[in-house]
Amino acid sequence: MDMPPLQTVVLRHDTPDGSFHFDWLFAVDEPPAMKLVCLRLESTPQGAEVGRRIRADRLADHRTLYLNYEGPISGNRGSVTRVATGRYEGDVEVGRVRVTWEQHDVQEWLIRDGDVERVR
Repeated sequence: MDMPPLQTVVLRHDTPDGSFHFDWLFAVDEPPAMKLVCLRLESTPQGAEVGRRIRADRLADHRTLYLNYEGPISGNRGSVTRVATGRYEGDVEVGRVRVTWEQHDVQEWLIRDGDVERVR
């Protein structure tokens, strides 16, 4: 049976040293067993052109509160601001997802070790 689309969010993470990156979070299960797979990106995927590749590093799974959280991060690790939300279908672990952003833009992405690529 197909899973219903799950939530995804992109957060801009501003760090104390003045740099920033984007955390692309994917819910991989429905509540209450939900976890968030996290990819650290150097630019936001939303609005990327077909064929665009973005460096991506897999981080530790994040807590589900980050689907809706904006603000300071504990331990003086900076702050996060939501820049995009949507729903996705596919399997983050396998490496191909179809994302429908809140603004109705539909994209398909390949997720590989070290980068993500918009393929459609």
